[in-house]
Amino acid sequence: MNNTWNRDDLVGYISDRYKELNGIRPRFFDWDAMSIEELEAEADYISAQIEYEIHRDRLEMEAALGAMLEYAPDFETAQRWAKEFV
Repeated sequence: MNNTWNRDDLVGYISDRYKELNGIRPRFFDWDAMSIEELEAEADYISAQIEYEIHRDRLEMEAALGAMLEYAPDFETAQRWAKEFV
């Protein structure tokens, strides 16, 4: 993470990204008890999780598109079907 972030920025980043990944805010963290280093480590961890999810979603979409290409009359139709499937 960027070392110029302050505590509030880190807490906001972690909370927002956690919600993106899990659908809820992480109300179980004791933000005040966490050091800046711990917050930075948590922000790095959640960033890595987001990167993993993006990569996994891309692989799933590519696999679905490949399967749809066998049956679709054209690439655009296969693409549309793959998006609906995934």
